[in-house]
Amino acid sequence: MSYNTDIYYINVANNIYLIPLCSFFWIIYVVLLCSSIKLLYFCAGITKHTQSLYIKKSKKKSMKKIEAIIRTSKFQEVKLALREAGIDFFSYTDVTGVGNEVEKAEHSYRGTVYDTSYIPRQLLTIVVRDINMQKTVDAILKAAKTGDIGDGKIFVSDIIESYRIRNDEKGDTSLYNSEK
Repeated sequence: MSYNTDIYYINVANNIYLIPLCSFFWIIYVVLLCSSIKLLYFCAGITKHTQSLYIKKSKKKSMKKIEAIIRTSKFQEVKLALREAGIDFFSYTDVTGVGNEVEKAEHSYRGTVYDTSYIPRQLLTIVVRDINMQKTVDAILKAAKTGDIGDGKIFVSDIIESYRIRNDEKGDTSLYNSEK
């Protein structure tokens, strides 16, 4: 009686198993492999379950910081669009920068030479609840867009914690924008 002694490799959960093709060993090996896979899935299920419990316990309402660099000429339109979106409070500063706009470095106007290599812009800083993030970004995109080079950029980042100094409120309740 001859046995087929070819050996095949199988990859289960990143573990390589050798599977001989002889029928008796094959049956025993399949039974052992199936029971170990069930044990593996059982352990993975427990891990996923406990991991999801941990995430649910530690999950807070998240906040986002939106920083938008826009044209100075579009500031009033963006301000009105944010007000319509329910964002009543934000900070802004005048900034200058160098971008992709290609212009000659100096312009003359009424006998005065101006350096135009630096581009004046407004930097808006807005901290919102996660649920208000998309409508805030959409309002800025819609109001600040001209379609030309130099319209600006929007950056979104996570905020870990927020505090209101006046009354020691913390978390997303310390923000001015209401939850809508």
